[in-house]
Amino acid sequence: MPKHECGLGFKDLHCFNLALLAKQAWRILRNPNSLLARIYRGRYHKSSTFLESVGGGNPSYGWRSIQAGKNLLRKGLRVRIDNRKETSVWDDHWLPVLPPRLATRRLPPSQMKVEQLWKPGLGEWDDAALTSVLTPEDVELAKMIRLSRYTTTDDYFWAYNSNGEYNVKSCYWVATHIVPNGEQIEPPPGSLDLKKACGR
Repeated sequence: MPKHECGLGFKDLHCFNLALLAKQAWRILRNPNSLLARIYRGRYHKSSTFLESVGGGNPSYGWRSIQAGKNLLRKGLRVRIDNRKETSVWDDHWLPVLPPRLATRRLPPSQMKVEQLWKPGLGEWDDAALTSVLTPEDVELAKMIRLSRYTTTDDYFWAYNSNGEYNVKSCYWVATHIVPNGEQIEPPPGSLDLKKACGR
């Protein structure tokens, strides 16, 4: 934990290494036609996307490392909604909330896409569709998203950076502050000034 949060200032080397591996996973996600991405796709996930991929049979050390980085990367990924055709209502992080999370289910699992929740050709959410499948909290979150009338493909962005681009610093923060269930780790209670003085 850093000094300003009453830690000793030492980096968690394991988390820092994961953040570096997540950077490699980000590059594969953003550049699916790169040589490295094509090699891994041909060997480990011919019939699935990179984010859906798993370790596979007898994986190399490099692929296992990329998978570890990808698992951390997913904690900060969110979908930028455009044409809504590729984004799953239940399996993708598309709601504008931090930490990114899945929509809360009100219906049995299905292959519903976000495009089914809007009025075709109008660029407006379908209130009846929203309220029938999402919780009231998630309905309000969905309505915060401005829909586009253009047909740009939905894309992933890094939710912990204002420009949407991945960086190691913010991912390291995610690795050290976001626990597996998505909750944030808060600094210990008490006066930070007093604790800083005691730590000198």
